[in-house]
Amino acid sequence: MIKFHLDKKKGKESPIFLDHHYRGQRIKVYTGKKIEASKWDVKACRANPRKYKTNCIGFNTFLQEVDNEVTSLENDNKSISKADLKGIIDKHSGIKTDKTFFGFSEAHLKQQIAKGDMLPSSAKGYQGTINHLRKVNPRLDFKDVDLNFHDKFVSYLRGKKIAPNSIGSHIKRLKWFMTAALERDLHSNIAFKKKAFKVAREETDQIYLTKPEINKLKNKKLPERLKKVADAFVLNCHLGMRFSDLSQIRKENFKNEKGMYNLNMVQGKTGEKISIPVPEEAMPLLRKYKFTCPVINAKNKLISVQKFNDYLKEASQEAELNEPADIRKDGTVKKFPKYQLIKSHTARRSFATNLYLDGRPIQDIMAVTGHRKEETFLLYVRADQLTKAKGLSDFYREKKEKSKPVMKVTKGGKAA
Repeated sequence: MIKFHLDKKKGKESPIFLDHHYRGQRIKVYTGKKIEASKWDVKACRANPRKYKTNCIGFNTFLQEVDNEVTSLENDNKSISKADLKGIIDKHSGIKTDKTFFGFSEAHLKQQIAKGDMLPSSAKGYQGTINHLRKVNPRLDFKDVDLNFHDKFVSYLRGKKIAPNSIGSHIKRLKWFMTAALERDLHSNIAFKKKAFKVAREETDQIYLTKPEINKLKNKKLPERLKKVADAFVLNCHLGMRFSDLSQIRKENFKNEKGMYNLNMVQGKTGEKISIPVPEEAMPLLRKYKFTCPVINAKNKLISVQKFNDYLKEASQEAELNEPADIRKDGTVKKFPKYQLIKSHTARRSFATNLYLDGRPIQDIMAVTGHRKEETFLLYVRADQLTKAKGLSDFYREKKEKSKPVMKVTKGGKAA
């Protein structure tokens, strides 16, 4: 049983405390709210609407929400401690505490960054998930995270036009927060572990450029603003870097070892140190720009990815990269010319895909792309589709060779 009473002390306003009787135990917790005794309804244990006219509805709503949540715990036959009651009060008061869902999640995130277990760039995605969760339920509690909340959260994200795979990432992060809190005994809710608590990922139709297409873009005469973007893109088709890491293409990061250049850098997303061997095809562009990135301005700032993509599409159209590509959109497959689909990340995918098709060891490619699992890498380059397509091409080529007529040569040296 739960009731709210006044602690009648000297002074104009009296503090309100929660008086909780449960399983033979009595717990007293202050709510942080105060009110004049003359404006308090002793029977209703609420502010008197006729006398307490300033935000009476909000005042009583707070008390009722605390009452409802504690009663819900009682109905679920869950043990209730003073810390639990304090946490409920803090949550409905809007006070951040590491025992509430949002309080713990944000504190845990900061702790991971401070310990070096997570880079600030990676933490942005987790903070984004927290922000979305606040929109769905600003007073989200650990016990609220069940299949019904899952459906509500997914529905909200879909309404924001967020892609299915990105929705899956938000669900994955939510489960990460819940797991971390469960391991610290902050809750006992395991509904998030159910198989249905997920979002089916869909295959993304990301294009890559073939070697002839890359050369076509490389050799096209373009205005300077487009040429620099095209050159940066082509260069990255040979280096496989994330767009945000292009700023690390600096003279001091290159090392010549036995006539072969390596680009030594630290990946911004993972913090991992890597060394990228520079193929001979990339050397003319590096020499052209004196071993610096073509799209770095005088202030040593990288062009925005939005502007880069706009210029890249324009350059690709000029280079007539018109081959149609099938893209799933709104449940149907539609054809688009490649120049409409190309973007900064296409260079990285082209790097990985072309090396895979050349038969290079997967582990060698992964050392540059940063993929940790072979399974993830094979999905990234669509290895199953590429292998089937290549196998069919080889079959047609062999069949064509076998169908060619055999030329017989007579004694005079003439073909029969």
